[in-house]
Amino acid sequence: MILACQKIEKAFGGKSVLNNVNFLINEGEKAAVIGINGAGKTTLFKIITGEYEADNGEVIFQKGSTYGYLSQVIDVSSHRSIYEEMLDAKKEIIEMEKKIRQLEKDISTLSGEALESAMESYSRLTDRFEKANGYAWKSEITGVLKGLGFDESQFATPIHTLSGGQKTRVALSRILLMHPDLILLDEPTNHLDMESIRWLETFLSNYRGAVLIVSHDRYFLDKVVDKVIEIERGTSQVFNGNYSAYGTIFLDARANRDFTSQSNMLYGHHMADGTMFASISGYKQQWYYDAHPSFYLYTNEGTYRVDLFAGLIVPGEHEVFNTSFSDETLSRFISQSTFNAGRGVPTGRIVGMCTCSYEADNYRFVVLGEMTLLTEGNEP
Repeated sequence: MILACQKIEKAFGGKSVLNNVNFLINEGEKAAVIGINGAGKTTLFKIITGEYEADNGEVIFQKGSTYGYLSQVIDVSSHRSIYEEMLDAKKEIIEMEKKIRQLEKDISTLSGEALESAMESYSRLTDRFEKANGYAWKSEITGVLKGLGFDESQFATPIHTLSGGQKTRVALSRILLMHPDLILLDEPTNHLDMESIRWLETFLSNYRGAVLIVSHDRYFLDKVVDKVIEIERGTSQVFNGNYSAYGTIFLDARANRDFTSQSNMLYGHHMADGTMFASISGYKQQWYYDAHPSFYLYTNEGTYRVDLFAGLIVPGEHEVFNTSFSDETLSRFISQSTFNAGRGVPTGRIVGMCTCSYEADNYRFVVLGEMTLLTEGNEP
């Protein structure tokens, strides 16, 4: 066990945000914390890291363990260069290398008991250095910085001159290079392009330590995590598996629970081909939820990832509506939709709307989701 959260509770101004949150993170485990905006995911991270104090409950770290935390807001004003910041992350390894080099010089001039003592120290130190992959620290710094989108020509750039997104990537690079026992990442893909996201997926999947992630990027979570911790109405549920497995079991179960709680309701289930089949009886409109629909939207302002959370169908006289969430259908949906994309506010909630036809009648299909800017400009 690296981290245990037991019966965590937190309220602000008398309003409960977290209520009886419980989960364990084991060594090497990769887990996601998910929930709608405002569910308390970032609050939970701040309680774990000690920035907030829980009203009740306990956060327990394994004795002697270390963690690194990437928050959504990075306030860095250092006058060091990007590369110098990475050297600071590797200072323990660099100091160890200096001691090894000094011992090598001393050994050539010593004799007797002094030589024997120096040889023992040298053996212990080189063993630690090798286990920490010390001989590769320079190439590791270069690899991480390039993986997260920095060109070598940028390595000497002072950090205080960087944009907010670049500072976030510097902070993420530093955490990855420090190799903590537990990495906490709050929306790590927000300022990464597609290539960097793929690199980070591979890095985290192969990382020997534990990772706890808050992210709306379902594709990213599918590649990385093997446990999902859902925060809903302040409480937690834990599911072993990636995001797709969670969505298939948990969200379908919830849909069945919510749909059957009313006498006249919308019945829904996922078909084998991934479509959502909805039958409306009695009600003119009803929400349904789906775990997976995400797609990319290319505009003159940049490349966006759109994650859909819920839909609302307003039917005509007929009682059956059937729609597919394939990429082709979503692209066609986008082309027919009117989005409030929040010009000037590239990341945030959106509502899409379009009309579809079934037989002779029209249906209005409204979608609630979230848009995240991945890259500026119209190239993905």
